Amino acid sequence: MLDFLPALGFDLQSLIAGFAGGICVSFSFKKSNPWDIVGSIVVGGLFGNYVVTATDGLVGTLRVVPALHNTSAFFVGVVAMPLCKFWVERFKGSKE
Repeated sequence: MLDFLPALGFDLQSLIAGFAGGICVSFSFKKSNPWDIVGSIVVGGLFGNYVVTATDGLVGTLRVVPALHNTSAFFVGVVAMPLCKFWVERFKGSKE
């Protein structure tokens, strides 16, 4: 199974760090139903896996301190769901 994940483009450490970020941000929601919590965790994990590579390249953390890669994945996971909610509300309101 662990050999299968890299073939799909998943980095297990970044994925777990993003999931953890999604879990942390799900606790901050005032009124959250189970789908919001699951969505926050999944979106945080996926953003933590795929977007962290771009943010590491922009910030340059991998060149300076490679251990900050998972920290970046965690913070990307924290920001992911609120950012997605903002985009959905923004574009949903623009079509009316």
